Amino acid sequence: MVQNVYYMCIYGQRRYDTMVRKKDSNVVHCASCGEDYSATYKFCPFCGGAQTPTTQPAMADESGYEFDGQDVFDRPDAQPAGKGGKRLPGAGGQAPTPPPPINWPRLITFLCSLVIIAAALVMVFTVVYPHLRDVTNPDANPSASVSVSPTATLSPEGLAGMTLDTTDFTLQPQQTHTLTVTFDPADWEGTVSWTSSDETCATVDEDGVVTNVNASGTQRRAVITATAGSQTVTCTVYCQSTAPVTPAPTAEPTPEPTPESGDIPNGSKGTIMNAANGLRVRSGPGTSYDVLASLKNGDSITVVSYAGDNWYEIRYSSTKIGYIMGDYINAN
Repeated sequence: MVQNVYYMCIYGQRRYDTMVRKKDSNVVHCASCGEDYSATYKFCPFCGGAQTPTTQPAMADESGYEFDGQDVFDRPDAQPAGKGGKRLPGAGGQAPTPPPPINWPRLITFLCSLVIIAAALVMVFTVVYPHLRDVTNPDANPSASVSVSPTATLSPEGLAGMTLDTTDFTLQPQQTHTLTVTFDPADWEGTVSWTSSDETCATVDEDGVVTNVNASGTQRRAVITATAGSQTVTCTVYCQSTAPVTPAPTAEPTPEPTPESGDIPNGSKGTIMNAANGLRVRSGPGTSYDVLASLKNGDSITVVSYAGDNWYEIRYSSTKIGYIMGDYINAN
């Protein structure tokens, strides 16, 4: 159909050129491209052909070829002819000049331009224009105010709220309980500080573990506070207590007994006497202690100290220490 419309346009142009040629005889017809141009040109301005142009043939020579819809221009009420062209009977012997080929690239470019322009118009009237109309609407009430719903604002640390797993509880003496905090948002991470209003009643550590330390003998209560950023939550703990513990009286130190002083002064030197059968030297001040050595009359000793019950600590054989009774010491 596009080709038929194109041919109809070419045919109409030629009919117009024919009428013009009737008025102006200084028109030349190019034998190479079939175009008409003014006789003032030496060469065809359309094809640049070097052939000598000939005078435009008469209309009778061109009427031998009939295009589809040709009679539409002659008779408006007539329908276009059938497909294809045909040679009319009695037509002239000169072959008709074929129409120039369709310039498809130019036609496609033209159609694409139309599509782009149409799309731009659609965007203007469906997107841009409604927006401009809403902004610059002269009928809008200038005193009308736009109400904006307030939105929740998070604290600087990003924490909107926090809650404890309980609001109050009771602890038996020395019992503990761990408090759990729930954050909003749930994935919030930060530091929580814990405090107790009465640390003589209940204490709380950095992990929220509450311990009953009440020793007053009566039930008492304390308020546990958890703080994170600008958020604070509290909980009350009731602390039971055992009977008050009476401190045991401090025992006064018992004075150590002053050792009795013997008849023989400390450091005195002497000899063994009254030991005809020998004298046993003991490891302690008594006969129940082990025997360390045996001394005889005349052996030299040195009194170290008095051990009580007439027993003396002595040094014998120059360096050895033992115990004997004072009845066997002859002090010098």
